[in-house]
Amino acid sequence: MAFAPELHPKCSVLIIGKTQAGKSTLVEHIKNYANPGYNIDRSILGNGTVSKTSVPQTFLVESTLPVYEVYKIATGETIRLDNLSAKFDDEEDYCDFVMSREKDVGMRISPQDPSSPSELVEFRFLDTPGLNSTT
Repeated sequence: MAFAPELHPKCSVLIIGKTQAGKSTLVEHIKNYANPGYNIDRSILGNGTVSKTSVPQTFLVESTLPVYEVYKIATGETIRLDNLSAKFDDEEDYCDFVMSREKDVGMRISPQDPSSPSELVEFRFLDTPGLNSTT
């Protein structure tokens, strides 16, 4: 019996780190990047002090690696990220922007990107409990 050739590249990623470092949050945001319609499942995320991941979990994510842009939700204005620190008058304004929450800035697929999406890539993420977790 002949096997079909692999249709698209596959990458496996092991996510390790201390408890409450944001490993599951990273995976959830990667899922949202790959599929903008995906709603982040906050029920599987810790709260900053208590871990939710008690056993390793595997997540498959397929993506054509689209190009996104960041924009101000209030105005819809695109925020250019090249040479970002030079765009602010002082360090406090820069820090406020970098640390802004989802209510202030959004992410959308860039309509100005002249390149076509890449080929489909499959990522397999293995999300692990924290290294110092006692659960």
